[in-house]
Amino acid sequence: MHVIVKNKKGEGTFISSVYFKDSSSTTDSVKKEPSTTTGSEGFKYDLFENTYTKEAGKTVPGTGGDTVDTNAKALTIGKEVSGGTADKTKAFDFNLTITLPETNKTSKEPVTTVTAHIGDATETLNVDTAKQTITKTFKLKHGEKFSIDNLPAGSRYSVTETGTPGYTATAVYKENGVARTVNGTSNSDFSVQNVLIGEKTNENNVTNTFADVTPTGLLIDNLPFILMIGLGVAGFVVVARRRRQG
Repeated sequence: MHVIVKNKKGEGTFISSVYFKDSSSTTDSVKKEPSTTTGSEGFKYDLFENTYTKEAGKTVPGTGGDTVDTNAKALTIGKEVSGGTADKTKAFDFNLTITLPETNKTSKEPVTTVTAHIGDATETLNVDTAKQTITKTFKLKHGEKFSIDNLPAGSRYSVTETGTPGYTATAVYKENGVARTVNGTSNSDFSVQNVLIGEKTNENNVTNTFADVTPTGLLIDNLPFILMIGLGVAGFVVVARRRRQG
């Protein structure tokens, strides 16, 4: 490896360029400038390829600088249910797709499986090595979470929740530590698409709000009972009149 060092205009030096000599070359000549040739001179830049991959979700920003939390999750999806008459025991359906970065293909140790936690259960998810994707369908109830321990930074995910009558979904999520919000529509499928999974926090909290109905006026559900009472009172009045007339 040859490193070309030049003087700065002021004091000090700087690295101008770096190039490599092919060990299979028969020439002993030394070049003073970077070469892009691979012929008799025997110098080229593509002798090897370096791949550097960071883990997603492990970097924690702080006032004294960033720190690393090896126990932090790469991605977390949480579920909340809101509304006075909402069913907090109901399980909502999710469909998740994660696409790994291109660098995973050339990594010395590419990610082929990941560990996922769904509520209290843990399972291993396989990577589709041809497409570099992970797909998973799962269910979450109020207060439950889905999470993945490790993913390479630079991955992206899309998640869709199946629409449920009476509920409107909203997502408050962090994309590489940056907070964002997406609002859904009542009774419809809800999705957040192509979200970056970066070095910092990656979490998505989906809240389903049930529209409470405030009673106004007379409840028609009780109408049959009210009619029966009214008929009974009317019958009693007729009988009483007849007795007085007799």
